[in-house]
Order: sequence, then C-alpha cells, then structure tokens
Amino acid sequence: MAGDRSRYILNPLGNLSHGDFNGGYFEFHLMIENTGRQDSTVSSYRVEVSELNQAFSNLEPMEGHIMVRGRHAQMVLHPNGLSVTQNVRIPAENSTNRGTLIFFIPGLNMQPFVDSGLKMQGEERRFGPLHWRLTLTDTMGSSASCDFVLQES
Repeated sequence: MAGDRSRYILNPLGNLSHGDFNGGYFEFHLMIENTGRQDSTVSSYRVEVSELNQAFSNLEPMEGHIMVRGRHAQMVLHPNGLSVTQNVRIPAENSTNRGTLIFFIPGLNMQPFVDSGLKMQGEERRFGPLHWRLTLTDTMGSSASCDFVLQES
C-alpha cells in the first residue's frame, strides 16, 4: 500500500541551490503485504520513472541516514525504515508496519528532465510531481509493484 508522504530530493551540484544536481534521494512510504503461506524476504529493488522514461535496477535501500542536502534545504529523512541489511522480511500471511524505503540514485542530473520536457516552476524552481513504479522481488523470485506520485522536496 503506497503512502502519500513519498517524495524525491535532488542532491545539488556544488553550491547551486536551485540549479543542476548530481543524484537524488527517493523516499517511498508504504506497507508491504505477504499473502503467501511462507515467510518472504525482499532482496531486489527497481524503480521506473514514467516522465523520464528511465528505470533503475539493483538499488539498495539506505539505512541509518537522517539528514540529506537537497536543492532547497537540508532534509530529514524519515527514520522508520523497512529494510535491515538491504532486505525486508515479511512473515507469512502478514504485512510490515508502515515505513519507508529510501534509495539514492547517483549520477541523475538535469539532462533527462530537460530531454523529457520537464520544467522547474515557481520561485523555488521545483520540478513537478513524477510518477514512479517501485518493484520489489523476493528471494524466491516473486515480484510485486506499486505506483507512486512523488513531489520534489
């Protein structure tokens, strides 16, 4: 189940607070349900961004990070992460508590945004909402996907 506090934070390039960036933090708020009859361990993560027509595989959830630098301010990441040692364990016929999965995608810069026709808006020059699909795969090869709309923070 997707949460509405999900967001993305673009990591500024140098001291350009509202300009170019060189990576991004992507914070997904969710609860993961296991409808199977055996315990499940999610070990593989993939995100796709509709507007950018890009997919990022082999991601590892960030754990233990609290503060990150965004293009607009220092941001506090929500510490109730679902992963432990980059895995999420879910008991059979049960679900996780509501929590977060946070990923950092290095090297993401303004060019794909420009190429996709996305423009910064307002005084703070923020990009608009982006549509994401998060796909989780467990150690048995079973996958599940959920769609999110992330706002830039």
